[in-house]
Amino acid sequence: MTPEQLSSKIRTIPDFPKKGIVFRDITTLLQDGEAFAAALEAMTAPIRGLKPDVIIGIESRGFIFGAPIAATLGVGFVPVRKLGKLPADAPRNRLGLAKWIISDANPLTTRVTVNRMWQELFGTGLVKTSEDFGIMGSLPSHPELLDWLAIDFRTHGWDVKRFYKQLLTSATYRQAALTTKEKVEKDRDNALLSRGPRFRMDAEMLRDQALAVSGTLSPRMGGPGTKPYQPENIWEVVGVGIQAYRPDKGENLYRRSLYNYWRRMAPPASLDLFNAPSREVSCVRRDRTNTPLQALTLQNDATYLESSQAIAAELLREGGDATRIQSLFRRVLSREANDQEAALLGRTLMKARAHYRAQPAAAAQFLRVGQRVHADGADLSELAAWTVVASLTLNLDEAITHE
Repeated sequence: MTPEQLSSKIRTIPDFPKKGIVFRDITTLLQDGEAFAAALEAMTAPIRGLKPDVIIGIESRGFIFGAPIAATLGVGFVPVRKLGKLPADAPRNRLGLAKWIISDANPLTTRVTVNRMWQELFGTGLVKTSEDFGIMGSLPSHPELLDWLAIDFRTHGWDVKRFYKQLLTSATYRQAALTTKEKVEKDRDNALLSRGPRFRMDAEMLRDQALAVSGTLSPRMGGPGTKPYQPENIWEVVGVGIQAYRPDKGENLYRRSLYNYWRRMAPPASLDLFNAPSREVSCVRRDRTNTPLQALTLQNDATYLESSQAIAAELLREGGDATRIQSLFRRVLSREANDQEAALLGRTLMKARAHYRAQPAAAAQFLRVGQRVHADGADLSELAAWTVVASLTLNLDEAITHE
């Protein structure tokens, strides 16, 4: 379609909205599917080779044309409001923008916020595409519930603590995660919330949980980034002349993963394997994979092995084997071990104990991980055997799963 033909599709209205102004009405163009498509192609063609990062559209016609152009190019779209569109009492600065974001006239903010908090607890948001509430995103699985939660959240002063308490104590969240053949057939992805949520914890949570249950997690807040255990030469392989990676010593090794030093070319391996985002761009919804490397990391990474040693050392201060197994389950899984589980761990303990008593050098080598110092006179064979059992428990699906 030629430019002249496109121009003919636009209606001209003289002296509107006031005398001397010629108004170009594009609704006639929008009503013609062929003409609208041709107009979009005419605007897209000149920038297709430029590979833009985003398309910015200024209110309001920019919204109409910018969004489909961005979708065609496979990039994001940023709507920009004209000056004067903020609330009347809002200053024309960042404070004004903040007031507009949380204004009652802008329901999107509360909807997006409660959807993300729902996603944290249930694994998937009521809107699955939590990063996209636009025309390219998914529709809500429970639209009335999303509306109610958004209004309730705003009505109660954006109280995050109250909102989480409300979800955590709800009958929906407190359902058992057990499934049945019928539930799988009718609600495979649990979109209808026919059972409780069950999904693997995020990378940072896994590491912090291991440190917490072992009693080694540092409660210190703030400060510079910390360098936890990493594979040897992790930095050297990504560039020439890069300083060798050296883990911290002492308390910094056991601080929350939030404080981990992050080199984008060589992120912490144990976090990267469990789908931690690269931090190059904002990540609202993480992928969740299931690979053999993840199990190997939980069994062999220095952080998890050292945590297992710390748990084992605490267990050795308690009574006999049966008491220690129950204490281990309470510590890691927050429940008692049943007879079958206790018997299985008991057999594993016997095999490990026999192995390390026959080969004390192997016990010493196995425990030579990280910077943990063992007490003088400690029975290394017994400590190694219980470390194996503790590591096995930390690697259970139940231990790494949110349910």
